[in-house]
Amino acid sequence: MRCRQTADAAYRALERRPSCRFIDDFYQAAPITYIEAIADHADRQSVMICGHNPGIEEMLLMLVGYEAFNATCPYGYPTAGIAVLDHTGAPMSTQNGAPEWKITAFLAP
Repeated sequence: MRCRQTADAAYRALERRPSCRFIDDFYQAAPITYIEAIADHADRQSVMICGHNPGIEEMLLMLVGYEAFNATCPYGYPTAGIAVLDHTGAPMSTQNGAPEWKITAFLAP
């Protein structure tokens, strides 16, 4: 319910109305569930995911790596946190073991 409310608030604040799909499997999901959802939308310019911990935190850690995660969220991913990521390659790939995702913005209450 909270994720739907968060997504609805973000949706209302956007100028362009993107398509919206709710995935009930995100509740108590493993990080791979989130990563697979991102990969399913690799043809999109932007994807917004609202999710639950610990899965959303673990997904972010997997995508950006420990150093970037710890610099951004030293106390863990907070409730109602928002991370904006950009990628330089394929959504789930890494090159030489280095994540191709970069945190470009982070908001926390």
